[in-house]
Amino acid sequence: LFDFENIAGTPVMDSVSMFENLKSSFPDYEWINLSGMPLNRALTMISYGHPLIIKNSEGTWCVADGYSSGYIEVADPKDGTKVRYNRDSVIEGVASSGNVIYSYLK
Repeated sequence: LFDFENIAGTPVMDSVSMFENLKSSFPDYEWINLSGMPLNRALTMISYGHPLIIKNSEGTWCVADGYSSGYIEVADPKDGTKVRYNRDSVIEGVASSGNVIYSYLK
């Protein structure tokens, strides 16, 4: 997310709550907890330039920052890769991890 927003710094990881870590790392942003909402409904945030921080089926935190009718573009912060995945498989994977989704407003 630091790279996406072109911000220098180091993420704060003081809490077991990713939502709290995001709020601490980006104090000037208004964080929104969209958890429980199906990913297909949350995708509109991307249309407004706000990526989604999602937990995938493996329990890994990723950043969704692009989509169309057939795919969702997901960046994996662990290795810096960005891949277009089948839209339905991403939606199902996020659902299997409890639809944990965060976004923000600047």
